[in-house]
Amino acid sequence: MPWPPTASDLQNEYVKNGVKDSGVNDDLLLKMKEIALALTNKGFMIKIALRALNDSMLKLYRDRVGNTVKTEDLKKAMNKARADRPENDPSRHLLTEVLTDFESKNGFKTFASVNGHPRIVQMTGLVSGPGFLSTVGAGHMAKDYVTLAHGVYTHRIQWYCLHCLRENTKINLPGDFGKLYQDFTSGMAWLITFDRLPEHEKKATDSGNIDTFDFRTPEKLHGYLKTTDASADVPLLAAYMQDKAEAIKNITNWVLVKRVTAARKMFPAKAPMLEGWKKLSNVELEKKLKEVLSQEELQQLAEVVVMKPANDKANLLTPDGKAYKAGGPA
Repeated sequence: MPWPPTASDLQNEYVKNGVKDSGVNDDLLLKMKEIALALTNKGFMIKIALRALNDSMLKLYRDRVGNTVKTEDLKKAMNKARADRPENDPSRHLLTEVLTDFESKNGFKTFASVNGHPRIVQMTGLVSGPGFLSTVGAGHMAKDYVTLAHGVYTHRIQWYCLHCLRENTKINLPGDFGKLYQDFTSGMAWLITFDRLPEHEKKATDSGNIDTFDFRTPEKLHGYLKTTDASADVPLLAAYMQDKAEAIKNITNWVLVKRVTAARKMFPAKAPMLEGWKKLSNVELEKKLKEVLSQEELQQLAEVVVMKPANDKANLLTPDGKAYKAGGPA
């Protein structure tokens, strides 16, 4: 696809991929184009939207500790917090709290905070199409553990960026963002706008190569945030993502990350015994899970964290570790 894509390029892609035939109406199609043009505009996304998110993290930290704090001060604090992780460290949870504040003020559904830390749906792996769209249709964002490359926060960051661009009058998306989010349950609307795949590119242009800065594809946005360029452009946001990756560098089996994440939610009494899991190797973490969890709990865990979901509840957990159900508590 020519880069950056034009409205005509997007129209061609939607036709070749049968977007209207999937059930997307003309009004939503126009909004999809507006969003796609924004998510593929490198200047808008990096210099305006992601930078605004980066600056909001610094502002929140300053609100906690004082207005004289500089970016480098916060980066040092974040590195220290990664090392020993005190729960009350003011450098913790900056990204999640900024994102949740945006979501709660813009029509998305959020769960009650626990100890001041915002909680949302946990997607501990690949979710069935209907299962994923059930969260969208109910207005819930989620921490998405589908793959390492996808990024846990990427969809939330996409929507925060759209909000920033609307605030800066760079895009025209009037109305309630939470309602617009729920509209993306229609047909292919979500998939081709926020989870774009090489197959979509191939149908449009005969090439399966997605541009590095096509931030409709989560793997591209998350990948950028782990680069040295991102460290210069948005240092705090990049440091947050890079620190997360560094913390689990010894765990190469992403399924284990999904399992321990779910286990800590499902069996809170066992969570303290799983502290420090990020420092373990694959073998050590597998052994730790078997030592800490009973056979019954391991079986329950296996029914929740699955590679190929057979039903809409698989890989979906509420913040208190229960199976998520669309329209549930908010």
